[in-house]
Amino acid sequence: ILQGSAAERLHTKVWETLLKSCFTERVINSDSFSRERADSIFDRSEIETCVDFKLSTVQVKGLLDWLSSFFLHARMADTEIMTFGLYSKWGRYVPYVSLMMGALARGYVTKVVNGSDDMSPYQIMALLWQPVVTVYSPWIQPLVAADGVMTSPWVESDDTLAVDVVSSFRKTAHFIYQQMHIKHPASSSGVLSLLLMYYMSGLSTKNSVSHIIFTFVSELKQLPWQELRPDLQLLETMVKMKEVASPCCFTLIGHILPHIQWQSLMSHFLTQQNTELTSRMQAGLAILLVQSYVDPKFSQDEKVCHLLSEAQTFDWSMVTPDGYSCVCSWFMQLCDSKCVLAERTSNLALGIRLLKEVAGFKADIAWTEQLSI
Repeated sequence: ILQGSAAERLHTKVWETLLKSCFTERVINSDSFSRERADSIFDRSEIETCVDFKLSTVQVKGLLDWLSSFFLHARMADTEIMTFGLYSKWGRYVPYVSLMMGALARGYVTKVVNGSDDMSPYQIMALLWQPVVTVYSPWIQPLVAADGVMTSPWVESDDTLAVDVVSSFRKTAHFIYQQMHIKHPASSSGVLSLLLMYYMSGLSTKNSVSHIIFTFVSELKQLPWQELRPDLQLLETMVKMKEVASPCCFTLIGHILPHIQWQSLMSHFLTQQNTELTSRMQAGLAILLVQSYVDPKFSQDEKVCHLLSEAQTFDWSMVTPDGYSCVCSWFMQLCDSKCVLAERTSNLALGIRLLKEVAGFKADIAWTEQLSI
């Protein structure tokens, strides 16, 4: 079927028959007319709700690996496909391929989680994450061509097709999160951490273009980011995004930032972690807040402004002089100079107010007219 599709010689009805046969419950109906009518109707929602089927874990893993290799080779072996992405070649088959990848991935997740009684949550996520990412990566990830040029996963004219695959990837990631939340609720946020790290290290580059990042952000922002609990490595990777990736890539970070429970997270680090880790965590968060404050997309965002106001009540006592210098460097490079003269209660003044709190600047006496003379 894949070979026939690659040659663009296969009718889409073949794909529909394959998907219905593999991923839906087929009801035996004695009425030939009813049976023929049922066979002629293709409902993609039936495929999307399939979470298990009669194959072993090893067989499903083998299929995922084989699909990954097939599409990666298809993309790497053809210069035109490497340049323009798989979508231009696979066109009408893309919705069916995305359904198949999603169904196989969900089936694999179900089988691994159900058989994981003797495994730690980290072992389960290690088994799950890589095969799932690998099967989608030929469709969504930038790749380096033979001449060293970074190529985009699709061109703007294929945005509509790409949404199908990115949406399938998002739903699969959410399914992993849900299954882990049922099995190991305290560790389920690790799935969101893995996804965000993949977005930053695998999907975002200096050459990323806005229409591709917009597709990722539109889909990924639907996930329950309020459950994310960043560790130091993830936080410091978020901080580096403005330096190592295209400016548009920060959009997802800016969306996620206000949803995280920073107050409780900072309190945890302050009471449970050593001084150095806590200091780096506080400095990293301060930089992220400043980066959001100076970003035109988020400087007036209601949720970001609320977080900036809330952050003035956080404990910043562990920020070192070097850490504070780095925070100020970001602020001085990108801030609007008008913020210095802005009214204290305005959104424009939030950055200066935050810097004062992080610095530990506290006035012991009230400001009066006599002091201003």
